[in-house]
Amino acid sequence: MYYIGIDVSKKDLSVFDGKKDLKFINKEGLKSFKKYLK
Repeated sequence: MYYIGIDVSKKDLSVFDGKKDLKFINKEGLKSFKKYLK
């Protein structure tokens, strides 16, 4: 699976995986995004 992430607001990371559009809080380490990838 390929992911494209674009940080447009500096508040959150928008990710589209081809089916779902997701948003993750843009904090140091991106813990919520890493948790999603596991």
